[in-house]
Amino acid sequence: MNIEKSDKDWFLPDMIIKKIDHSTSEELQTFLNHFKDFFMLCEGVSPSAIDVLRACPTNKDIFQDKLCLGIYKDTVFIAFIDMIKNYPTQDVLTIGYFLVHPSYHSLGLGTRIIHFLTQWTFDHGFTKLRLSVQSQNPKALAFWQKNDFNIVRKIKEELGEKTNETYILEYVSQK
Repeated sequence: MNIEKSDKDWFLPDMIIKKIDHSTSEELQTFLNHFKDFFMLCEGVSPSAIDVLRACPTNKDIFQDKLCLGIYKDTVFIAFIDMIKNYPTQDVLTIGYFLVHPSYHSLGLGTRIIHFLTQWTFDHGFTKLRLSVQSQNPKALAFWQKNDFNIVRKIKEELGEKTNETYILEYVSQK
């Protein structure tokens, strides 16, 4: 599951998408350090690139089913997306993390990336794009709802050191 240059040319022509893995963990850690408040709020721990790169449901293959992407504008790491394919069911792409550098908030960049990602998701055979948002993060919930993701249920979830009320949201293909 890769995103090729031709996939993104139509919507993110001014950005570069690179796979993030253990060889780029230091760069990811530097990026994640901008989100200490988010990690403390939602997980109760400091951000760890190694933990993010290792996070994968036990029934999934981390090498085949997990994809971590960095989005760059010129050489600046401006966004990070962590995804698991066919989770929790076949034909569902689940976003684990979607983080946009604080310097790029409120510029429409997150919405551009999500529009690209929803189109890419359906073009590659998935029928739903899914994610979770913790109830203590109302700005994130508003962002996803603004981008046509709908709450499908609310659960209690263990995340890091915290137990959260979590909203599960989905964007479903209209095809």
